[in-house]
Amino acid sequence: MGFPIVSAEPAADGKGLKLSQRRFFYLQPERNDQLWHVPLMIRAKTDRGASNHKVLMTEREMTIPLAGKLQWALVNEGGHGFYRANYAAPLLEALGEIGDDIHEDLATHTMRAAESTNYQEGRLAGRRRACWLFWL
Repeated sequence: MGFPIVSAEPAADGKGLKLSQRRFFYLQPERNDQLWHVPLMIRAKTDRGASNHKVLMTEREMTIPLAGKLQWALVNEGGHGFYRANYAAPLLEALGEIGDDIHEDLATHTMRAAESTNYQEGRLAGRRRACWLFWL
């Protein structure tokens, strides 16, 4: 039962997207080793351009190699997957600086309260408001 949360962060070399999955809990979780087969639709931008990736995540962790240095990545592009996405601070910051087409997709993603405040402050400077889901 339940559903996964997929966490995303830049790979150590900066030329990949490191992903991990765990069971999503509203409150602090007990130990749970449940894994899913998660179909991922990812849009990423590197210093060499944008790319789309469709992969099936079956392990606890995986890294998607990219052609250049990662600038930003959107996990669950389109919001059609039945999972939450959680971004490391550098990715969340980068997503806050890009266009409106990406922001609509972020409604299915998870941010901590402080991250959501910082994100919205940058986002709403001269732009339209959007509906967001935030988890503490």
